[in-house]
Amino acid sequence: MQIVIAAGGCGTRMKKVLDEVPKILAPIDGVPFLTLVLRTWLGFSPGISVHLLLGHAAGLVLAEVNRCFPGDGRITASVEPRPLGVVGALRHASHQLSDTLLLTYGDVFPTTNPVLLSGAMTDGAEAVMLVCPRAETPEPPNCRVSEGRVLSYRKRDAAATHVDAGMLLLRRPIVENLPEDTVLSEQDLFPRLAASGRMLAVEQRWPSVHVGDPDAYATACQFLTRTTSAGRGLD
Repeated sequence: MQIVIAAGGCGTRMKKVLDEVPKILAPIDGVPFLTLVLRTWLGFSPGISVHLLLGHAAGLVLAEVNRCFPGDGRITASVEPRPLGVVGALRHASHQLSDTLLLTYGDVFPTTNPVLLSGAMTDGAEAVMLVCPRAETPEPPNCRVSEGRVLSYRKRDAAATHVDAGMLLLRRPIVENLPEDTVLSEQDLFPRLAASGRMLAVEQRWPSVHVGDPDAYATACQFLTRTTSAGRGLD
């Protein structure tokens, strides 16, 4: 399976904590977040590869990858020519993607084995989203889920039942059919997939671990420091 990580930048709130360091390189007990993320993804299975969608601070990110994973052919990267948004960057790199890919984010730590999502993909599905019930996470809900399907995807939806946990299994033709060299965000793709009735949902009953804002970063530092110091992996 190919894991595609949208690196992103720093963000206004995190910039106060990290200055010019991108979130994907936020230090966790002295170790860049990206290093912990890559070790975890690649540790799930020898058949997993990772592709990085880079833009802002691409040189810093590639330097860290080359330092910690020198010559590792399982890690590839593409650099967008200008800011294209997460989905636009995905479209830009489509020629480097596998037939089925797992899209995630540079500030999200993998807490679910990707095989779980892969096993949920049926012949008639276009995508499988990892979701968490709104009662289990402080994140604002953004999707409505029923009977194993994502029925709608919209921010600030009062009827939303779940939160997107930052992992989406996709088939490559969906990406290849998008407009090329165009700024595209998740809102240009996810609502359409949900409306088609072919976006499935896999529920996990714990919140995602991420470094997207200062509070989440502090929580991630505590969680990942405990996990690595205890020598534990993730299920």
